[in-house]
Amino acid sequence: MKETNTSSENRFTRKKNKTRAALMAIAVELLDKKGFDAVTADDIAEGADVGRRTFYNYFEGKGECITAAVNARFEGYAQFHADRITTLFTAPDTAVSDTDTLHADSADIVASMASAMFQSIANDPITEKLTAHPHILNNAITESQRDFLTANIANGVMTGRFKPMTSPQIAEPITSWGFIGLIIASIGRQSQAEDATEWARFILTMIGLSHQEIDAISFFKGSKK
Repeated sequence: MKETNTSSENRFTRKKNKTRAALMAIAVELLDKKGFDAVTADDIAEGADVGRRTFYNYFEGKGECITAAVNARFEGYAQFHADRITTLFTAPDTAVSDTDTLHADSADIVASMASAMFQSIANDPITEKLTAHPHILNNAITESQRDFLTANIANGVMTGRFKPMTSPQIAEPITSWGFIGLIIASIGRQSQAEDATEWARFILTMIGLSHQEIDAISFFKGSKK
């Protein structure tokens, strides 16, 4: 009986996850086609072929659904870049390990991730659809890249590489809203690549590197692509 119950629970969980994923996929599709203001919860439910009540079993409203969907999209970018950067900063023909990553220059890792995420998000057409709704954009972006950057900044602080200028409680809102502001400006002036590099510089400045130290790391010298 216990195995049967477990099997039923697994099927139920898979069905819930599938429904949630379907709602999120439709939310992104409708956001891209219609823009945030024109999309309704009913549109999302209909597109996913579920009832209105089912939609509200998963999300409080279209804002929460779209935020979750965009966050998942950006988390995909974060995972892709994290994997790529970990490989980049690991010696060829060796297994990737936490020790290998720790021995790499944390400044290079943070700069590479910050720049890559900036470009991916700034060049995503979905981001442009949300520039008039910065709170939605901020909620989606903050969660997607926090873990990777926080871990590598912590490594740099632990080894003495970084000496943050301010506390995390102050730095986090400055950097998160600064990121949103620069993303929106960058889309408007079509300067994503240039602004991505300047964003990486800003992050390293916030965690205590001087201009001379920043210019000396491989990322800015162009030795790692």
